[in-house]
Amino acid sequence: MKRSKLNMVIAIIMFGTILQTLGEDTLAPPSEAFDDEGNPVSNMKSLNVVEPRQPIQSLPCIITNPGAYYLTKNMSGSSSNVGIQIECGDVQIDLNGFALIGATDSGDGIRVIGTNENISIRNGSVREWSGFGINAPGADDGTVQDIKANRNGFGGIRFGVGAMITACSAFGNGYKAPLPPSYNEPTVADSDYDGMDDCFEQIIIDADPNDVINTVDDVQSYDDYDGDGASNWQEFSQNTSPVDSSNANSDGDGMDDNWEMQIVTNNPTDSITNVMDVLEYDDYDSDGSGNFFEFMNGTDPTDPDDLDSDQDGMRDVFEMMIISVEGSNLYTSVYDIYGYDDYDQDGASNWGEYDAGTDPTDSMDFPPIYGTQEEYAGYTNPPSGPMYDNFVDPTDEPQDDGIRAGGYATIKECKARGNRGSGIYAEYGSRVVDSISAGNDTDGIHVTDYCNVLNCTAARNRKDGITVGSKCRVQNNNCGQNGDYAMMNSMAPMGAGIRILGNGNRVEDNNVSGNALGIEVDDAYNMQYGGTAGMSGGGNLIIGNSCVDNWGKAFDLSNGDYMGGQMYEYDVSNPANATNAMMDAGNPFSNFNF
Repeated sequence: MKRSKLNMVIAIIMFGTILQTLGEDTLAPPSEAFDDEGNPVSNMKSLNVVEPRQPIQSLPCIITNPGAYYLTKNMSGSSSNVGIQIECGDVQIDLNGFALIGATDSGDGIRVIGTNENISIRNGSVREWSGFGINAPGADDGTVQDIKANRNGFGGIRFGVGAMITACSAFGNGYKAPLPPSYNEPTVADSDYDGMDDCFEQIIIDADPNDVINTVDDVQSYDDYDGDGASNWQEFSQNTSPVDSSNANSDGDGMDDNWEMQIVTNNPTDSITNVMDVLEYDDYDSDGSGNFFEFMNGTDPTDPDDLDSDQDGMRDVFEMMIISVEGSNLYTSVYDIYGYDDYDQDGASNWGEYDAGTDPTDSMDFPPIYGTQEEYAGYTNPPSGPMYDNFVDPTDEPQDDGIRAGGYATIKECKARGNRGSGIYAEYGSRVVDSISAGNDTDGIHVTDYCNVLNCTAARNRKDGITVGSKCRVQNNNCGQNGDYAMMNSMAPMGAGIRILGNGNRVEDNNVSGNALGIEVDDAYNMQYGGTAGMSGGGNLIIGNSCVDNWGKAFDLSNGDYMGGQMYEYDVSNPANATNAMMDAGNPFSNFNF
């Protein structure tokens, strides 16, 4: 026991000696840890050393040196000036959750001068600039992330080749963009989705600045603003003034009193003595078209020779021009003439020619919306093949799109709504995935060639839901209520759920329902760009798509295309090739027979 206690005492003494030695050798702070007065000196690195960034102090800001820049607050621009101008590459701008806000007659929110690589813009909003939100067509291999570009006069986000655009949104851009050549400006979008265009509702808003109707949301379809017996919705549908009671519809049947008086006064001895006696479902002149149909189509309800027997929106006398062409044995009655056909293969449908007053049998007489020879001058000597690999639409303007990128871009998890041009536009070799584009005045998603459009939603766009050029893959998308029903008899494009401009595309497993047209191969477009009339070049594989409840055809394909495992041997421009295609065109389930 005594020996154990002695050993323990010795161990404690030795351990204390070791601790004393370690403390003397390693625990004493170095001399540089204190200043000259003996105060401890911090060895923490500053933020500028850890991550060197420069705050943007004021606008306009001109960046000429590479580096990282950030906002510290919301910042507003000024007239005739850009917000931020980048003149070099290798620049990162973090809006830090803040907004760049434009002013009257301001320039672009963010502009990139020249061609510069590795530019990153992220995390904030760019809104209400008179120019673009972000205007960077020369920003190659850059990134845009978590940016909201709203209500800019020109486009929302415009970036260069190889861009990565992720989780961005673009709303209401392009309202100041110049009109493209030979382009009929469509009516402004229906931002409150009540079926009446904003410009029509604006007439009611402007009628009395002192009333309670100040926005499109205040204009109700069931109201009768001018008290003429026709609701706002009826006035919109009939293209009558919602603020002029002189075009009254006192019996509320959808036909103006002035128009109905043609029938009332036509025969003073008949039983029709007032507008209440004129019934919409009657056919006063017994020409096969009811009174309401004649009212909607502008034909004379008292003249049996002024009729539209097949009720397709084209008068019989117009359709007889096609029937009476010398040597024609394809058409024997007006029921054989379809509005979406192009009899003379000049790029304009029969409907388009009817509305424009041009000759449907003369390929040199076509509406101006389909372009002039000067616009297509670059295509007057086409290559030997039927298609170009890269489409350039002369009616396309980059100033009015929500999100637009050059070739080889990726646009992912983005939203585009209510832009005057296309919601999303991407050039050759790009990918548009997991994105939503709705309520735009042109296309929802438009890509050129060698592109992928996957898992997207394109809904309620004024023209097409998705438009592709050549050699694209379009898969697992949902396209609904695209196209303009109200303009189906006009020169403006009707629109389709999916429109194919070229060849070699694979269109598979898409839900294309409730559109003006379902899936259409646009031969007229191809013909204008140097292709053979009535042929897209073929080779489009279109399988497994659901095309239900579309106003027009479910499928409108071309010779050489494949649907349901069989070659499609029909073209709308050449009815002689008619095999079994007419059945397929109207059958929404024929696409599953493969």
